[in-house]
Amino acid sequence: MYKANEGDAFLISFGKDKDINILVDMGLSDTYINHIKKDLISLNNKTKSIQLLIVTHIDKDHIEGAISFLKENGDNSNIIKVEEVWHNSFRHLQFNKQKVDKIQIEESKALTLIKHQNSNNLKEDGITDTSVSEGVTLASLIYENKYKWNHMFNNKAICFEEKINNTIKNVKFILLSPDHEKLKKLSKKWEDELDRIFYDFKLSDEVIFDDAFELYMQNLSDTEVELKDTSSFNDVYDIDKLAMNEESEYTATNGSSISFIIEYEEKKMLFLADSQSNIIYKNMVKLKNTGYQLIFDLVKISHHGSNKNTSNKLLSLFDSKRYLISTDGKKNSHPNLEVIAKILKQKSNHTKEIIFNYKHPKLEPFQSLSLKEKYNYEIKVQNEITID
Repeated sequence: MYKANEGDAFLISFGKDKDINILVDMGLSDTYINHIKKDLISLNNKTKSIQLLIVTHIDKDHIEGAISFLKENGDNSNIIKVEEVWHNSFRHLQFNKQKVDKIQIEESKALTLIKHQNSNNLKEDGITDTSVSEGVTLASLIYENKYKWNHMFNNKAICFEEKINNTIKNVKFILLSPDHEKLKKLSKKWEDELDRIFYDFKLSDEVIFDDAFELYMQNLSDTEVELKDTSSFNDVYDIDKLAMNEESEYTATNGSSISFIIEYEEKKMLFLADSQSNIIYKNMVKLKNTGYQLIFDLVKISHHGSNKNTSNKLLSLFDSKRYLISTDGKKNSHPNLEVIAKILKQKSNHTKEIIFNYKHPKLEPFQSLSLKEKYNYEIKVQNEITID
């Protein structure tokens, strides 16, 4: 669990010799440059590869490091070979409109304008650099370097309803989100923007659509949600009251998050990206009704510990020994104290470990010995977790 500022970045290695390696998000550019890159070079020197890179959704704090990596990785060989990429871009969304082979010049100009307006390439005077060079988006880099893209899903959307091949060697994936409904919500956001700037906008599979979509959605997600703590230190000592505070978050970008269970031998891990609790709850209930045991060795909590993405109802469905929360706490007041309280409230036969990749002074009240004794938990700060 890399130090990724406010973002997510995970390298999961399986087996004693790390023969299977999966990247889940890559944080910001600094995350890749300062932390992930050296590990990838080390794996490559041992003739290992990345079997799967999962970029869960389009938010900057999940995608930017992957863009920096793919730029340096060139034709999929400079740093380390990546055997497949999972990521949903423009072409994977559910559209009501019929696609055409090629859009008109005026429509192409409108997409170029969207790219310019949402680019983060700024000159020293703060004015956007309108050149917007190619290869600045994840989609364009995947295309340019011919990575296998959603190959296990027959090049279609990574989507709950698309139950295709879900196994890499002896690592199994069970998808929980997104579903068609969540992808449709994201596509509606994009169609509304296109129709706003150009009446009856036509759609095609040209690369410019993926570029414009990605830059627009990244910029949108930066301004769409600002979360603040609704609790105070005094509330920590009333865990019941704190845990009762429920909220919901319905942004289109987070709703499109790729979330899943990973099974390896007897171990199970749940990775929730920035997913919304309603879809995860619905699909985990379906799993439970088939007799599936919702007991995990590790759960990556959604959206950096945001109260808007974790409900008591969802947490009560499963049990876990470890709960991971990835954030430096400098954006949106993450993690929210309510989420910690909700985790503590869950009944378990073992000591719960809540593991962070940064130390958070706001969590000091949870170090209370009386609280730890009552709710049977430990709070840890570490970047490497071994599941034996």
